[in-house]
Amino acid sequence: MKTDVSPELLAHLAQEVTTISTCWRLQRPDAEVFRFTDHDEDLEVDGEIYEAASGTVPTSISHDRGLASDDMEAMGLLSSDRIKERDLASGLFDFSSISVFLVNWADPSMGVLWLAKNWTLGNITVSGESFQAEIRGISQRVDADVVEIVSETCRATLGDTRCGVELTGSLMLRDGIALSILDRKTFTAAVFQEATAGDPDFFKQGTLTWLEPESSGAGGLNAGISTEVVSADRVTGEVTLFDAMSREIQVGDEFTVTAGCDKKCNTCKDRFDNLVNFRGEPFVPAGSTVKINRGPADNSWTR
Repeated sequence: MKTDVSPELLAHLAQEVTTISTCWRLQRPDAEVFRFTDHDEDLEVDGEIYEAASGTVPTSISHDRGLASDDMEAMGLLSSDRIKERDLASGLFDFSSISVFLVNWADPSMGVLWLAKNWTLGNITVSGESFQAEIRGISQRVDADVVEIVSETCRATLGDTRCGVELTGSLMLRDGIALSILDRKTFTAAVFQEATAGDPDFFKQGTLTWLEPESSGAGGLNAGISTEVVSADRVTGEVTLFDAMSREIQVGDEFTVTAGCDKKCNTCKDRFDNLVNFRGEPFVPAGSTVKINRGPADNSWTR
């Protein structure tokens, strides 16, 4: 990674004993900025205050001169009052921009040594009072698909502008209350026993979102967190969630749940009457080559 490091900082780094600390600057997609340092006191660097957060520990960082993605990981405790476990679990920090640098805490005027600049916060795993985050370099964007490919299943997301299904009203959006709890990802609720036009998989792959409690009493520990429904039993009312909740699910916790979609053609037609917006190619034989001519040259790919 190309960096401009001051001669003073380079000379300090060459010493046997240094006063170096790591600083992190994180900007969420909603533009809120967080600044932290692993120093034991807050640091001011270029007029900005970096909050002491000694629980944060970066792992090794890798840079590649080729097209392979740069990456690193960070592990830490939820030691800052500004970072809530609920916000991490609900995805507020997903795809945040993050920069990491070294600085001489005894003399920040020496400048900084960048370790990562404008990288992206990837997968975040929360376990109790600790978290682990994947940090991806800019080159990771090269690995992403930039054009759509032929697929048997739909490439739209249920409810988005391309899909067009309105996830509102009593048909597509239901309210429920947890009745009995098996663990942090399994519980029962009457809503999953309700008639769904003879469709036993109506809620499968739907989105369940926990709500704030209407009263100030106990409950609602997972409010604001959304996750996918793995299965819902119409006989027992038992539902299994894709993610185990970070906090206990309690009897009386309220939620909303949407209809699910397995992105298959028949589901789009029968459950949503939305075949006109289906974004897949279920009738293209496997192994065939598809060509689309949108200009002077042919574009082609093979499924």
